[in-house]
Formats: sequence, structure tokens, C-alpha cells
Amino acid sequence: MRKRDTIKLISLFILIFFVSSLAGVLIYLRTRESETYTVKLYFYDPIPKELVPVEENFRGSIESITRQVFETLKAPKVSAYFPTIPKELTLDFAKYQDQTLTINILTNGAKKTAKEEYIAFLSLANSLKSIKGVNNLKILINSRENDVFLRYVNINETLSNLTSTLPKFKTVYLYFLTPDLNYLAVEKREILDTDKPEVLAMEILNELSYGSNIGLVSLLKPEYVRSIELKSGGLATVNLSNSINQLSLGSYTANLFVLSIVNSLTEIADIQKVSFNIDGNKIDTLFGTVDVSLPLARFNAMPNISFIIPYYVLPLNGNVAYVPVVIPTKTTDLTKIFEELKKPRDNLKTYLNDVDIKKIEVKGYTLKIVLASKKVLSAEEIDYIKKQVFLTTMELPNINTLDLTIGEEGFLLTR
Repeated sequence: MRKRDTIKLISLFILIFFVSSLAGVLIYLRTRESETYTVKLYFYDPIPKELVPVEENFRGSIESITRQVFETLKAPKVSAYFPTIPKELTLDFAKYQDQTLTINILTNGAKKTAKEEYIAFLSLANSLKSIKGVNNLKILINSRENDVFLRYVNINETLSNLTSTLPKFKTVYLYFLTPDLNYLAVEKREILDTDKPEVLAMEILNELSYGSNIGLVSLLKPEYVRSIELKSGGLATVNLSNSINQLSLGSYTANLFVLSIVNSLTEIADIQKVSFNIDGNKIDTLFGTVDVSLPLARFNAMPNISFIIPYYVLPLNGNVAYVPVVIPTKTTDLTKIFEELKKPRDNLKTYLNDVDIKKIEVKGYTLKIVLASKKVLSAEEIDYIKKQVFLTTMELPNINTLDLTIGEEGFLLTR
């Protein structure tokens, strides 16, 4: 055989091999793209307060299925399931290689509570790890390797001990300032629970410095707080850094700022009063105007002064905040509280102006209230009324449970 013919045969063989290999790769890719995977999607069930797996079939490559899973958790196709991934988060890319799935999540400035963040992370991680072939999961945040997901969840630590069981949370009401700095306003927050009150107290201060999720104002910064110490008799001493004196506040705003700390900390049953130090030294005033020579009680209450504290609704950036208004009174008359709640105040709203009290009585530590409305109430209005009455009555001494009936609906609420 001539040399030229040999070269032609070799070239033909190489061409056939190349075409066959390319065809094999294309067939593999097409098969891979059309493969069906059964994935366990972990949705949050608010009744048992846990993540529940729901099997669903997806077609495509692992990268494609990852994106489908992300979007389904973000916006479930079935109305019975609650979204677990915040709407602000986006999936930038997903890459699968050597049994490792790498995803990059863009957070877009999302601010969520500890509970919301744990639900989002555990829901996503458990769902993606249920994809066949995904043995390892690597999560990048805003194109970088990061220790935490948004703020609370340690990524590597949580992935190495991945569970679908949520940690225990505690509901607290944090006191911020309204945007006009004229009032305090509460924001409900669920934080990681602990049986150590000092740790819980420090977590509350951290949450205050982290700021509001609905547009309220916090003047506390992380560098202002050095430590907190709990002493006998329900006294908490907050040790502040001298850097807090860099704040320039008028006397009214300064008093609200101090009360935001005091009221938030007294959400803990072990804390009744709060005192303040600067760099470990006892002080008599903060900002030159707020008297802190003696420990401060919630709402600056004093033994010889009586007041009631109705809570009103403040619409805020598509959300609502609940604003306490301190009203001096000679006696704590339960009917007087509702008389005040029926009156709107300035830019604050009330949803009790068309509501009558049918029954109100105290049994032990439980306050039983039956309300009747003069009009048909929407679910949203009932929720506003429920929260207004709950927050207001929980400021009453020796009351820890509210047995509330609004029309045909009953609620048993504790704080």
C-alpha cells in the first residue's frame, strides 16, 4: 500500500472517531438534558413549625433543575405551600462537576429575621442535596465565599451538620423610633432562643443595632455596646462605649432612644430594670439630658405614677408598625383603655372605632375580652385589632394571657 493511501486511511479513521465521539457526547448531553429527577422540596409548615419534604419531578440537567428548584421554593406552584426563599434573592449561576454543585446567590440587600433566614437556607440546602448525584453543595454569596448566608446562618457549619429541623426561636418585640423620631414603635422579631438570659439580652441589643426590617429607625450601633450584665432583682446593666457620646440628640429623641433599649430588654422576663455605664463607670446622665442615675423601668414607670399604654397603628412603607402612647391616669380602668383605643391620634390609626366591648374580665393572670363590630371586618382589620388589643393589654400589671373574641373568632395570646 502506498504511503499516500495509508495517510488517507488514517485521516478517515480519525475523522470517523471524532464524529463518533462528538455524536456520543451530543447523545449524552441530550439524554442528560432530558433526564427526570425526583427532588424533595422542603417547604415550611407553620403549624408544626418545621420543614416538610414534598416530592416533585423535574426534567433537565442538574444545573437546570437547580434553577427550577430555586424558583419553585421562591414561588410555589401550589398555593398550599409557603415560599421559603425571600423574593429579593436571585440565583446567579449553578455549576455541577465531580458530584459537587456550586451555586452563587445574589442577596440584593435582603434583611430577614433569624427564623426567616434559617427557613430559607435549610429549605434550599436540603432540597438541592436531595438531587441525585449531588453529594456536595458549595454556596457562594454575591460571587464570594462567605461565612454567613445573610447574617445568622453559618454556611459551612450548617452544611456539615445539615438537618431539616429548625432551631428554637423566641418571639420578642423590639422598640425602634418612628421615622419622624416622634414615637417609639414595636417590631416583632423571632430570634434564636437560649436558656441563658444574658445571651438573650445581648442578642436583643445586637438586633437593635442591626436595625429595623420595615423602615423604623435605630440609633444604636454595634460599636456602642461593650457588654451587658444581669444582676439579682431583675437588674440589667448595659456597659456602653464612650463613642456613644458622638451622637448629637435633642432631649426628647435622647429619651426615646434610651427607652428603646430599656423597653426591648424588659421583653425578657428576667429583666425588670436597666442601668447604664460608660466604659465600666457609673454615670448620672446620658447625652447630658437623660437621667440614668437610678435604674430605669419599662416606659420609665415610677411607683407613684399610673398610666395606660394603648397601641396604635402606623402605616409604614407597605407595612405597619404599632406605636405605644403613654397616657397618665389616676386608676387603671380597663374600659378607659378601650375608650382611648377608639380615638385616632395625630397620624396614628385605630381599628377599634367601630368596635364595642361586650365583656371584659380578669381571671387570675388572664384577661378575657369579647368584642363586637358594627360592621363586617376584613381579615386584615381583625389582625390589626387583635394586635392593638394584645400589645395594649400586655402592658397591664399581672396580665400574661389574653383570651380575645372578635365576633365569631377567638384567640388565646400570650407574651
